[in-house]
Amino acid sequence: MTKKEYIFKVLDKLSEYRPIARWLKVLLNQDRLDDKQISWLLTIFENTIKEVSDKTKKDKLQKSMDAIKKFQSLEKEQEKKDAKDIQELDKMLENI
Repeated sequence: MTKKEYIFKVLDKLSEYRPIARWLKVLLNQDRLDDKQISWLLTIFENTIKEVSDKTKKDKLQKSMDAIKKFQSLEKEQEKKDAKDIQELDKMLENI
């Protein structure tokens, strides 16, 4: 599952409490949000989770948020690995 799909899941959950979530899904679906804006969305999600009073709903939203954060962490690790691999390939090409 991609980061975008995880964010869609969270937006689906938020749609019940925040009407703007529907519009954010439209923007995300049209690839109109960059990484900075997606980070901003995550901050909004965290604040919404704090505001929700129903424990069950809050737990579901928190699980979705945790999944997104884990995915972001994995994505950053992969980016670092990819950068290292590219450097090694560049060194190999220099020796040819």
